[in-house]
Amino acid sequence: MFRNQDWEFDPQLDPIINVLPEGFFAACFAIGFLLLVGALVSMLVWGRRDARRG
Repeated sequence: MFRNQDWEFDPQLDPIINVLPEGFFAACFAIGFLLLVGALVSMLVWGRRDARRG
């Protein structure tokens, strides 16, 4: 999927990596994961409601 090295961040060349703490990236991942799970659960609930209605 990633055939080159352009998607990797180098702390020597990308100073924003050094400015943002590791906890920021962990929080971004956690929020994204929770949003994904919430969207999937809501689709499941709405799908079951529609199936019961007919």
